[in-house]
Amino acid sequence: TFLASNIAFWGKYITIPQHRRHFYEVICENSPCHVYLDLEYAIPTNPTIDGVKLTTALVQKLCAIISNTFNVVVDE
Repeated sequence: TFLASNIAFWGKYITIPQHRRHFYEVICENSPCHVYLDLEYAIPTNPTIDGVKLTTALVQKLCAIISNTFNVVVDE
């Protein structure tokens, strides 16, 4: 993980061997972006867990943290 300008990113990226090159996303500074969560759990191991309720609670907590940390209004 690193933060860089486009020029710095591509300068570093091309030094990585081609078979190992990958990146997940580039987020432009001062541009809107969306949080993506890939949530998984083993249902057979956690039969009493309500996945929808747990996800809702996590999203609410994350929204509160982002709102308080960055002093922004967060829409679920």
